[in-house]
Amino acid sequence: MVTRLHERIKNRRKDYNHKVSKEIIKNYKEIYITKDNLRGQSKILGKSVQDAGISQLRNFITYKGDNHGRIVKLVNSKNTTKTCGNCGSLTGPSGLNMLNVRNWECSACRAVLDRDTNSANVILSFGLGINLVSRFNSRSGILVL
Repeated sequence: MVTRLHERIKNRRKDYNHKVSKEIIKNYKEIYITKDNLRGQSKILGKSVQDAGISQLRNFITYKGDNHGRIVKLVNSKNTTKTCGNCGSLTGPSGLNMLNVRNWECSACRAVLDRDTNSANVILSFGLGINLVSRFNSRSGILVL
């Protein structure tokens, strides 16, 4: 009985991930996904990381993107939550004890940032090959585009 229940959950997750990946591939030409160590995250954050099927979803998006001529890039997510998307400085909250901080102010440029939205924008910039840190001249305070 328990085995059948786990099988049904697995099938539902797989079906859901197929549907989500199909929608993503249908609606976007370029997709940037963080290449996080999900196995390491599950050790720190618990089994919920595995239960979400994020790795499976990432695999589905990758192979469907290749089949449909989409650009799918895996991006290094190091420092994306503490990098300011406005000036490129590393002033954001860091560490497990700071995960509850959802909004923060950059001490370099005073921009007020939502942690998740900012991180997504930084990942997009990294995926596009834009190095935020090299764009900011700290002496003059000028952002070079």
